[in-house]
Amino acid sequence: MGLSLFGLIGLFHPYNNPTQEWRYTLAYATLFIIGLGSAALHGTLNWVYQSSDELPMIYLTHCLLYMCLEIDAPRGQSNYPYLSHFFIILTLVLTVLYYTYQQVYLVFIFVFTLESILILYAFYRILVLNSHPSVYGKQWAYRGVISYVLVAFPLWLVDMLQCHHLLSIVNQSKGLFSTLLRGATPHVIWHFGSGYGAYCFILSLVCVRMEKLNIPYGIRFQPRILPFVPAIVPKRNNDKEC
Repeated sequence: MGLSLFGLIGLFHPYNNPTQEWRYTLAYATLFIIGLGSAALHGTLNWVYQSSDELPMIYLTHCLLYMCLEIDAPRGQSNYPYLSHFFIILTLVLTVLYYTYQQVYLVFIFVFTLESILILYAFYRILVLNSHPSVYGKQWAYRGVISYVLVAFPLWLVDMLQCHHLLSIVNQSKGLFSTLLRGATPHVIWHFGSGYGAYCFILSLVCVRMEKLNIPYGIRFQPRILPFVPAIVPKRNNDKEC
């Protein structure tokens, strides 16, 4: 449910969508739905809930790509007037394609991997090739890359390729070591890391968007609520940047 937690924080924390644009609300909502679908899948192992886990992952990539392409659009306007229509049609086409070849897992992997690469390239153009890159945007994008690309995804591969071997190690272990393994398997870490990584990517784009709109802001951590999840807040004279 870690994925849902990050989505809920994005949806209901008043500072996580300071521009109040629907694209960020949709991204947080999709992240929340991924968490619900994942929990339902692992609880039932039913193919219906498998699609409610995997399809929203593709939908989230569409949200992120749209946010990247419209990152510098004037508020209330669009750089590409028909871009939203394109992504709606693409979403419908890929949904039909998914259900047509649902038994062929490599189809989902191919589509999701391709779109993930496009997102990373879009972030590279926005945050590295830009002559005035966002400092905060780069910080949270790097955290997203570390959490998702360098930690979560490799552990997902290990879990996919060595699942039976890992389970045999857990079953043969005893004591505290066994308890730790059962509670922090690579798959569990994959879910947490991917959820936090996606949250960081969204937050990175929020930072860049604020700067594109010339809206002052700072970063505030709120340890009383959740120690490691940041929230965007408007700058005030007595605020300290973190």
